[in-house]
Amino acid sequence: MQQLLRTAKFASTVPSVLVTAQEVIVPRIYERFNVTQFQENKTMPRDLLLKEIPNHDALRDKIDKEFLNHAKKLKLVASMSVGFDHIDIKECKKRCGDGIRNSTIGMIGLGRVGGSVVTKLKSFLPQRIIFTDIKPDLHRK
Repeated sequence: MQQLLRTAKFASTVPSVLVTAQEVIVPRIYERFNVTQFQENKTMPRDLLLKEIPNHDALRDKIDKEFLNHAKKLKLVASMSVGFDHIDIKECKKRCGDGIRNSTIGMIGLGRVGGSVVTKLKSFLPQRIIFTDIKPDLHRK
């Protein structure tokens, strides 16, 4: 019988992570995410992976077209390995969002934090950044 350990201790709005191997996981992952981990000392069978992935937001495993077709909630593909032969980059690129290049970004307040965010945003090449004063309420008095 295939064993899955589920630690769903947060609301459904918290991302869920599927761990497809019996491996040591950074303890912080359990503090921040709902985790389902395969508990057998072998690779998670492909049929079980395809059955489980529609319920999860992230995982670490082989990523190909068939897998992506099942992974409707997937928001992140990450790899802790040398190389990325196990990830179908071409298929992943087809499913990426538009990003913020050539878009308009709106900022409310441009104080210390807002200014820092704008500085970082510029590297993503937005078409323009619109912002309010540091304290918009001052002009109403």
